[in-house]
Amino acid sequence: MAAFIFDRSPGRMMARCVFGLNFSGVAPYLLELWQHGAQSVGGATQHVFQPLALSIMYGAAGLGWLMYLAMPPIIANILNLSAQRRISELRKNQRNLIKTWGDSLIKEVDR
Repeated sequence: MAAFIFDRSPGRMMARCVFGLNFSGVAPYLLELWQHGAQSVGGATQHVFQPLALSIMYGAAGLGWLMYLAMPPIIANILNLSAQRRISELRKNQRNLIKTWGDSLIKEVDR
């Protein structure tokens, strides 16, 4: 709920990331509740307030927050490395063109 309240960005990526992992932490307990027929408030609170269940649910939501915070720098570094590799390839091609066409190619480009 906090991610949906605080995320005002277009696309709500923070809310999506946290919700997806939080739902994956809650889903096993929801399915267990539905399958065993204890669909009452007492049965639900009994399942929800178990320490292991709470730690799994909040832990999954915490992993969602961590992923949301950690992925942008990782992706930025990957894109930066890819761009640097592309620059080195283009410079290598440029040197090969200069070898093939000579230094007159540089003078033509400078004009």
